[in-house]
Amino acid sequence: MVIAQLRHSVRVTAIDAARRFLEDTRTQWGKCQAAAGANPFSPDAFRNELYGFVAQLELNVAALGEIDFPGRVENMIERTIVTFMNEMVAASYEPYLLEIFSNRIMCPCLKGFCLQRKSLFDEGDRIMDALAIERYRHA
Repeated sequence: MVIAQLRHSVRVTAIDAARRFLEDTRTQWGKCQAAAGANPFSPDAFRNELYGFVAQLELNVAALGEIDFPGRVENMIERTIVTFMNEMVAASYEPYLLEIFSNRIMCPCLKGFCLQRKSLFDEGDRIMDALAIERYRHA
């Protein structure tokens, strides 16, 4: 009975953490889109929001590695990250992403996550290029 209660508690905690990560990610994405569509457009404001969004994705990926999420929750977070990466490339954010990721130490967890899941992306090569991942690593 105690073991069952512990497992339940761990699952509830993991699900709550996932919910918070996803809500925060959607909020940050909304800010990023608002900055992208602002009139007049401010590259600095957009860049700032994009950095925040990328940092949020990095946090999500780090959480996947550190928290023992139930399988379905882990898959939901994974699909969410893949979807947002696809949306950034579809919105032609690559020049800004390349600027962020040209710094080799920037978001190593997110880079590794994307590299391992390249086949899940709509345009995997574009995402790898935007993340400044060398062609030989993903070809």
